[in-house]
Amino acid sequence: MAGIVRPFPIYLNGEKVAEAMSSTEDRTVNAENQYGVDGVVAQSIGADEIKLDFDAIILITGMTLSVSIDDLLGTPVAVGMIRNGVMMQSSGVLSTSNYTSDSKSGKGSAKFTFIGGEPTFL
Repeated sequence: MAGIVRPFPIYLNGEKVAEAMSSTEDRTVNAENQYGVDGVVAQSIGADEIKLDFDAIILITGMTLSVSIDDLLGTPVAVGMIRNGVMMQSSGVLSTSNYTSDSKSGKGSAKFTFIGGEPTFL
C-alpha cells in the first residue's frame, strides 16, 4: 500500500515552525541492568526524557514565529511533533542554537536542540 511521506512538522509553544527542514528525536527511559552476585537480576527504569534536534531555514527577515527563537533559548517551552502518526508534546528548554550561512548558495540555516521530560501523546 502506498503512503504519503513528508517531513515531520515541529511546533514551539503551539506555533508551527514552518521552515523546519529535518529533525531527529531521541527518547530514553534511562533503563539500566541491575546486577547481583549471579549477574543481571532486573532492569531499573529511570526518568523518561527526550532530545529533539532540528534544522531550520532562516529567512533574512527571521523565522515566522511571533517571538524570536533566540529569545526562547533557555526559557521553558512546549515542543510538539508528529511521532508515528500521533502528536507528541513535551515541556523543556531549547538548549542550543547554531547558525550557518553560505554566500555561494545564499543559504541560511540553523540547528536547534530541545531537551525535555516525559512526553505526552495527544
